[in-house]
Amino acid sequence: MKRLIALIIMICIALTATGCTLIFDMSEQNYLNMSAEEMAALSDSDLYEAVWYRTENKVNAFEDISEGFASLNSYEKVFYAIDYFDMEYLNGGLCQFFVNSSRAVAPYVSESLRTVGADKHAEMYDSFASDNGIDLGDLSEFDTDSIDKYMLLSKKYPFDDFDDAFYKLGLLRPYLEKYIREHLNEFTK
Repeated sequence: MKRLIALIIMICIALTATGCTLIFDMSEQNYLNMSAEEMAALSDSDLYEAVWYRTENKVNAFEDISEGFASLNSYEKVFYAIDYFDMEYLNGGLCQFFVNSSRAVAPYVSESLRTVGADKHAEMYDSFASDNGIDLGDLSEFDTDSIDKYMLLSKKYPFDDFDDAFYKLGLLRPYLEKYIREHLNEFTK
């Protein structure tokens, strides 16, 4: 087993050293420069990736996520808010979303979910915040780098119950893929 792991590591190092990582950089660059017609020809999965690269590129042009988010058009904001929420939620649940730099997008998640037709998801998100007295516009309570404080926060609120129930509603990506297709021109400006 150790030999297999060592072999995998050596292959990864060799691929990186030979420039194979340029494949990813080239895809990103292609996505950033694609026309609306080229993007329309992509599969749903590739189109999602292209829109992700384009919105991330815009947001990352700013040092502050709030400024980057503000620079997006209304369609890109819907995509970015849900994608950011979904990434954090799927990685570590709602508590992780509240803790990890989400203060810029948390107030927009509910409205964005409703915009793409994920009404049950939005209702659950709103209910959790309301039932637990969480102001989505002021998540300063969740501003921490401390594992201990994170653990306290995760126990203070019923995040596990929310995460289990929310997951049962289904994935958000299909809603976003449909939304992107319906408003493709808004993502190519």
